Amino acid sequence: MKKKHWKQHVTTVILSATLFLVLIFMSGKLGMVAYASDKISGEVGTLKWYLEEQKDVVDEKEQVETALVISGKGEIPDYKNPEDRPWNGIADQIEKVEIKSVKGKDNITKIGARAFENLPNLSRVWIPSSVRIIEKYAFKNCPKLDFVTIMSSTGVDEEAFDPDVIQDVICDHMYMGRVYVADDIVMATLKKDGKCSYEIYCSGCGDYVDSAGDQKIPFIKSIYLQKKNYVYTGKKITPEVIVKDRKRKVLEKDSDYKLKYSAGRQYVGTYTVKVNGYNKYRFTKKLSFIIKPQGTKIVKISAGKKAFTVKVQKQSIQTTGYEIAYSTNKNFAKGTEKKLVIPSNKTTKKKITGLKKGRKYYVKACTYKTVKGKKYHSRWSEVKTVRVK
Repeated sequence: MKKKHWKQHVTTVILSATLFLVLIFMSGKLGMVAYASDKISGEVGTLKWYLEEQKDVVDEKEQVETALVISGKGEIPDYKNPEDRPWNGIADQIEKVEIKSVKGKDNITKIGARAFENLPNLSRVWIPSSVRIIEKYAFKNCPKLDFVTIMSSTGVDEEAFDPDVIQDVICDHMYMGRVYVADDIVMATLKKDGKCSYEIYCSGCGDYVDSAGDQKIPFIKSIYLQKKNYVYTGKKITPEVIVKDRKRKVLEKDSDYKLKYSAGRQYVGTYTVKVNGYNKYRFTKKLSFIIKPQGTKIVKISAGKKAFTVKVQKQSIQTTGYEIAYSTNKNFAKGTEKKLVIPSNKTTKKKITGLKKGRKYYVKACTYKTVKGKKYHSRWSEVKTVRVK
């Protein structure tokens, strides 16, 4: 009896383990989680999805539909192959797709390519105003789908739906924009506020919503370059311009101001950018920035009798020559520093004489380029030391 009981116990354990492995396999295969309540669900990046039975009234009749509900923030991804979708294993059960939207929170903004392609029983879809893009083939080849409700003027690819699907767009004017009335604008300047009237429209569908008048346009408080000094790279340099009004609001390029950069700004020299007010602003401001030559380094330094010889790394592109600075003070204090110019970038070795016997000297080097009579220096190299004989 004990032996028979033991065999029954082993059989039960094996069957339980097999069932458990099957459930794990199916869960991973379908990208879903099965709970005790038989609710099928899963996650796609920052999004959550689940399948549920919903009661609804269709054509004045109450009916139960199997709905795929998706919520969260971000984008429903693109799929090259519908088989890669986590809900593909339950495709034939999906009768409705509902994209959840929570007021005041970030929601789903895009429905990716082939996200709901080839759903044979899909008949209803509800898309909230948060969705701004519906990609190619998103709902293609869904034979029972003939009507879609879209709550905003969304960017729908022309091949997102089958040709006979009716798209009912109901814009809720969530995306507001403003158009200034040109006749009423007094432009803001660098010193004075302006004023204007404007019309409010929905940037989703373009419908007129409201109007307002006598609104102040704060004057421009600051205009500056994010960076003024650059090092030669051989590529054209275009510094970013920051424009702020008196309320510290950052203005938008091409909408509030336009920029014009001087030519040739890939070489060593001084260049300008002209900032002109635009639309509701009237001002002009010219800003300057500098491109410096690439630096060098000391590759060898050797002591001589009351002298030392220094050799620098050759830097022949966009340079005229080199400068050597030396001092008996490690901080190159005022009055202790002396400089020597090497006028050709082909000459990389120089002997410095007339020094004090036995003294320790601190030495550094840089490149320079002369443009229209003005010298542009690179950064100084790392400091080296030498004790003369």
